[in-house]
Amino acid sequence: MKLRSLIEECNYKRILGNEEVNIKYITETPEEVKESSLFVSSQEDIDVQKANIKLAVQKGAIAVLYSGGFDIDEDVTVVEVEDFRKAMASISIKYFNTPTFNFRLIGVAGSTGKTPTINVIEKILLTKGKKVGRIDTNRNTVNSEVLVEEHLSQNSIKLQHLFHEMALVNVSDVVMEVSSRTIEVEKIYGVEYDIAVLTNIINEKIDFYKTFENYIESKKKLFKKSRMAVINMDDENSSYMLEGCTFEEVITYSTSNSDAKLYASEIERVDGKLIFSLDYDGDKYRINLDENKFLSVKSDNLHNILAGIGACLLARVSMHDIIKGLKEM
Repeated sequence: MKLRSLIEECNYKRILGNEEVNIKYITETPEEVKESSLFVSSQEDIDVQKANIKLAVQKGAIAVLYSGGFDIDEDVTVVEVEDFRKAMASISIKYFNTPTFNFRLIGVAGSTGKTPTINVIEKILLTKGKKVGRIDTNRNTVNSEVLVEEHLSQNSIKLQHLFHEMALVNVSDVVMEVSSRTIEVEKIYGVEYDIAVLTNIINEKIDFYKTFENYIESKKKLFKKSRMAVINMDDENSSYMLEGCTFEEVITYSTSNSDAKLYASEIERVDGKLIFSLDYDGDKYRINLDENKFLSVKSDNLHNILAGIGACLLARVSMHDIIKGLKEM
C-alpha cells in the first residue's frame, strides 16, 4: 500500500521524502522491521527514539512516523504527526482494511467483572453455533482455541492485526475486554463497536487518571463509539454513560430496580445453585444455574450473568437460546 494512502486520514504536520513509497509492513518495534516497513517511533525518550529509528532503517524501514522534536538524519521518508498514538491506530485500520467491518464487535468495560461477563457472552454465542473471537488480558482465541499468543495491550497495530486474523477465519462475533487504560492510550481509536457493556465503576485504581471523574470519562469513550449499550442500573455511576450518547438500543439490567429491561428478582442460593426470576419484555423466566460455573472473586455473579444476557439479546439471540447457553456453562 502506498504511504500516501496509509496516512491520508492522519493529522500529519509534514512529510519529508517520497510519499509514494510502497509499504509492506508496519510496526513500532524496531526488531520486527522487515524490508519496506513503515516504522512508528512511539518512545518518549528522544535518545531511545533515535537509536530505534537507526536500527529500523538498518533492518529495512523505508518510512518513519513520529511526533517530531528532533531531526531524522537517516535516508527515509519522514512523517511528522500531532499524535503518534492516534496516527498509529488510523494507519493500522487502513493497512488491515478495517477488519471489524467483517464481524459484530462487543466491548466489555468495567472496574470488575469483565472476564466473567465475557465468559457468559462467549458461551451463549458458541452454544448458538456462532464462530466467536475472544480478546482479553488472558488469551486471544477463536472458538476457545488460541489464535495469537501476543497480548493485545502491546499497541493498536497488534490489535488490528488480531482483528484481521479473526476476520480471515470468518468469525461472526468478537467479544473484547476494554480497559479504560486501553481507551486512554488510543489503542481503540477509530474502532467502532456494535455493543458496549458496562459491568460497574468502582472508585479505585485511578492513579493514572488523577481523579475519579477522569476515570469515568475514559470509560465513557467506549460508549460514544458504540451503536448499542448494556448498562448496570444498580451502579450509581451508570446513568452518566447514557448522557450525550445516541444509541440504537439500550438494555438496562438490575436486581433492585423493576424498571430495568432485565430485572432479576426472587433470588435464591441453595446448595451451590443460583435460582432467580428474570423479567424481560413482558415475560418472566425462572432460571436455575450452577453458580460454581460463574464464580467471580471481585464482582457479583448475577450481575455478570445479566450483563452477558443483555449483550446476547442485542446480538439477536433469543431468550430460549440464552438460557440454554447458560445451562451449558
